[in-house]
Amino acid sequence: MAWLPSNAMVLVLIDADNDDEAIFLMQLCAMLEQLPQRPPRVIFCLAVEETESWFLADPHAVRMGFAHVRLRKIQGIAPDAVIGAWERLAEALGEDVRTVTGTRKLAWAKAIAPHMNFDTTPSPSLNTLIERMRDYLHTVAT
Repeated sequence: MAWLPSNAMVLVLIDADNDDEAIFLMQLCAMLEQLPQRPPRVIFCLAVEETESWFLADPHAVRMGFAHVRLRKIQGIAPDAVIGAWERLAEALGEDVRTVTGTRKLAWAKAIAPHMNFDTTPSPSLNTLIERMRDYLHTVAT
């Protein structure tokens, strides 16, 4: 990792799925400790349950990305609820969950993310990611 500058940061963003967050983070840290060479700074962030959960927490952004969305299918879902987020989003978008691919999920992200309000997101796991990124950028800037 000598090629990385001393102020470099590696962000590892992983869907927590159904895993216990605390145990999962401990496992990730243990794996990092086993590496013979480590980046100067590594930040682990878990999307609870999935990154699609972040979209469900911002129905306005989903509507802006997909005017045809059936919001009633995703309204009332608690932020970061473990409910099969990508499947719920697919259903709200009128897509067959059996045919959804990673490419399709990427298209969702590209359509929805530009409309998200990152200043007031109700998702605790997205807020954690934003706070960690702000802390890192503040550290680098000073």
